[in-house]
Amino acid sequence: KRDGHTYKTVKIGDQEWMAENLSYMPDSLSYTNRSVCHQDSDTCAKYGRLYFWTSAMDSLKTGCGYGKICNPQVPIRGICPEGWHIPSKDEVITLLKNIGGMESSKVSETVASKKLRSIEGWSSKCKGSIDPYGFSLLPAGTYLFSQYRDFQQEADLTLSNETGKKYRSIFRLTVYGSSNSCPLAKLVDNEDKDSAESVRCIKD
Repeated sequence: KRDGHTYKTVKIGDQEWMAENLSYMPDSLSYTNRSVCHQDSDTCAKYGRLYFWTSAMDSLKTGCGYGKICNPQVPIRGICPEGWHIPSKDEVITLLKNIGGMESSKVSETVASKKLRSIEGWSSKCKGSIDPYGFSLLPAGTYLFSQYRDFQQEADLTLSNETGKKYRSIFRLTVYGSSNSCPLAKLVDNEDKDSAESVRCIKD
């Protein structure tokens, strides 16, 4: 209701996820509410906005910012609309278990990627995506040190877990090596808090 936008959603197991990257732009343009958008408005509409840790976590309410330990108490609504919140690492692990994307407590890099990524939108010529659940994770890339990085090669989702004053966790699908290689899925615990990534909200 806050921006007149309707998001597709998908239910996997007992979880309900947004099936699109968040594209809400906060009214405030202060540092704590920054987000960026790659290229033109059509690209932005498709791939969504990239949110800095401060804006994703709504640092004005949570105190979660770069160079700070905030010990966030999950669930955190953050930038998500009412009734939804920023996913935690445990919630992503549950998602991966529900789709068969975990092996012996480790992420199955190829299975998780194959079942969660969008069929189109990647620069890779990999044809292995089947998107059986309609999660359709798009490679919006990231933004760090005033530069867009890995657009159409990497999908990064913000999680609500911090791992230190400067680092936090994200879920990542990324292409390595040749243009024919398929994206691999990873849980990353050392992402810079000063970078901006996509947000996929999960229902309370």
